Amino acid sequence: MNGFLLTGATSSLITFGLSAPNLPINEQYTARTSVSDETVIIGSSLKIDARHSTTDTGDPVKYYYWSFSAVPIGSSIARVGFEDLEVDSSIVQMTPDLTGFYRGQLIVGDDNYNSNPVYFDVYVKIIDVPTGQGLTPKADFIWDYLGDFWNLFADKKIFTVMWSS
Repeated sequence: MNGFLLTGATSSLITFGLSAPNLPINEQYTARTSVSDETVIIGSSLKIDARHSTTDTGDPVKYYYWSFSAVPIGSSIARVGFEDLEVDSSIVQMTPDLTGFYRGQLIVGDDNYNSNPVYFDVYVKIIDVPTGQGLTPKADFIWDYLGDFWNLFADKKIFTVMWSS
C-alpha cells in the first residue's frame, strides 16, 4: 500500500489508511493478526502477520486492508503507513515515530465480501529498561572518566579545602 488517505472518523478516533471497498460483510471471513510484540521501543520496526486470515471456504484471502484507527498526536505514521513484507500484503511492518498508543485495523476480503475489522494495539516507549532482572550494568568506564577529570585540576589541595568548608 503506497499511500494513506483520511478515510473517516468514529467518535473521537480518526481512521487513516486505504479504505476497504464497500462490500457486504461475510461473518465467515476471519481477519487474524499476529503482532511480533505489543510493546516496542521508538524507532524499532514491528512485524504484523495476517496469513492465518481465512474466507468462508477456508481459503487464503485475496486482499488485506491495513489502516490505523488511533495514533499519537503529531505522528506521521499515518502518512508513511505500513510497509509490505509480502507481495500480497499479508505481512506488513510499521515503524512508530513517536511514543504512545497506536491502534491498527485489518479488514480482509475478496472481490465479493469483506470481513469485520480486527484491531491490534501497540504501545511505544522511549527505551527498554530491564527492571527486576538482577542486572548490574558495567560501569568501569565511569572511574576512568572521573579519574581523568580529577587530573585536570592543577591545585587539587585548594579544591579539597573549598569543598570541605
